[in-house]
Amino acid sequence: MNLPPHGSTGTVQEVSEGVRWIVNVTTPLALALAFIIVPAIPSGHWGALKPVVTPWFGVLRTVSFSQSWRMYTPDANLSYSRAVVTGVTKDKQEFVLRGPDDPTATPVGGVFFWGSSRDDFWTYQAAHVGPRRRSANRLWYMRGWCVRAARMGHELRAVSLSRINWRLENPTRVHEGAPVLRTPSVKNFHETRCDVGVVRAMILKDERRIRDGE
Repeated sequence: MNLPPHGSTGTVQEVSEGVRWIVNVTTPLALALAFIIVPAIPSGHWGALKPVVTPWFGVLRTVSFSQSWRMYTPDANLSYSRAVVTGVTKDKQEFVLRGPDDPTATPVGGVFFWGSSRDDFWTYQAAHVGPRRRSANRLWYMRGWCVRAARMGHELRAVSLSRINWRLENPTRVHEGAPVLRTPSVKNFHETRCDVGVVRAMILKDERRIRDGE
């Protein structure tokens, strides 16, 4: 009988390497199956197994790990928005500070996000949050407009922000002759006062910087 030398563990090492190889191969496959393949299969295709996999989908949503075929499709823009800033004088006269005189005039073009100016960027930050939600970006953006208006020579009581939104029409209806943009909807945000202490201090500081040539 051929016996391994005294103290040899050759057979054990071979078994360990075999087990390690199996684990190294099956673990990534199991993770891919659990986190990528299974969630990507529409729920309607699971049939009797749906009650088994549904709890697992809930776990993936809880940890913000959810895969679907939609993530591989283009996220096309479905609307066009315009933000308009209006100044309000002490006698409640209004005039447009940013935007066309007729805010609801049909837009003729747009700006790609990567080509936005600094003003475009902060206007988007101020206007994309709904009017019912508080937004520090919007508050300080509007206070900044109080300062800019004062620099132009306007003494304002307040400034207001409106967001005009045009939904894109269904392509089938456009092909039938309908306009590309639907009738716009207008959302008005709360006014931001320009005659409060914090804004007056900002205006005075801006005036000093201009006077000192900064």
